[in-house]
Amino acid sequence: MEEPVFSPDGKYMWTGYEWVPSPPNSDDFSSINDSIVMGNINNYRNNSQTSNTFLPNPMTQNVPIIYPQGRRIDSGSLIIGIFSLVITALSYSQFQNSICGTFLSPLAGDDCTIWSSFNYICGGLGILFVIIGLIGNTPKVKLEIQNIQQPSTNYVGNKRIPSRNNQKNNLLVVTIFIVVLMLVIAASWGIFLALTNTNNSEYLDPDGDFDNDGIINSEDSDDDNDGFEDWNDWYDKGNGGIEIKFTEFRSWSGGDYDSGGNLPDVYAYVGIGDSNCGNMEYFSYLDDINQNADVLFDWKTYTYDFDEDETSVCIEVTLYDEDSWDIDDILDFVPGQANYYRHQIDLSTGEGNEYVNHDNRGENDLSVKAKYSINRIAIDD
Repeated sequence: MEEPVFSPDGKYMWTGYEWVPSPPNSDDFSSINDSIVMGNINNYRNNSQTSNTFLPNPMTQNVPIIYPQGRRIDSGSLIIGIFSLVITALSYSQFQNSICGTFLSPLAGDDCTIWSSFNYICGGLGILFVIIGLIGNTPKVKLEIQNIQQPSTNYVGNKRIPSRNNQKNNLLVVTIFIVVLMLVIAASWGIFLALTNTNNSEYLDPDGDFDNDGIINSEDSDDDNDGFEDWNDWYDKGNGGIEIKFTEFRSWSGGDYDSGGNLPDVYAYVGIGDSNCGNMEYFSYLDDINQNADVLFDWKTYTYDFDEDETSVCIEVTLYDEDSWDIDDILDFVPGQANYYRHQIDLSTGEGNEYVNHDNRGENDLSVKAKYSINRIAIDD
């Protein structure tokens, strides 16, 4: 049977797993009795034990010290998760639909639905990998051989003191959690902006007085004083209208727009209708044809004054190549099968601010790049 290992002061005994208070020693009682009754026999006993028992020198005795280790962060999973969330945040906030019209457009599908699905999957995997990384690996136990005279930094008596390494790990976990939370918020905000068309540009300060009638907005039933109660007025900052602004056009060097190989003669054909895209009325275009257009910037703006009690409308946008001797061709700026857009807008819920940016060049002989925006505006009476 192995001899137990005691601490230098004899107060603790090593069990093979931890230090525990050492049990009472019967020799201690014998020594006391001997010293009282038999004089110097205690000294003899001590000398006899010293000469016949080969105990290791406690000053140099190496004993096993166990440092319980918490779960370790899986840095690989965290890196993958954070990288996936960054991709998702950037994709939704900056590059949604940018894949459409490029050489990767076959991967995007009609209206970039496949690309949107990829963003959802990428974001979901990012969150999953971050969770796996924070959970970490299986708990491990660290075993060291240490001189007993060196005080343990992990324990005082039987109480464990967190080591500096554990404190650093806790700080790292908190830091990573904050970073991941910020990325999730950024990705969520990007998704929100991509899936909604509303904005806060029309927000009115409830304590302000927009129409200067002496009644604050929160108590004024007609904030813009246009004769329409707010509940029945889709635009509370004046006479509401819609602006369709074409900001960029680019033709394709490989396109076949005219039989003579010329560049397209571009015009925008914009119609306004009811919520079901019926009863369409179209803006005049004959005076707005851009001959042999290669690159155009801020090349046309249309505005339409909707009734204040209007609820929903349809705006149709088509780009044409005017041909005096033949039927005008539709220029294809929309990825997929469609080649024009119909925007069905619910004015009463705040819709009406949209931005379209498609580079569809390369899809077919009539494909082009086009950018335009639709905005809710106040139109001067």
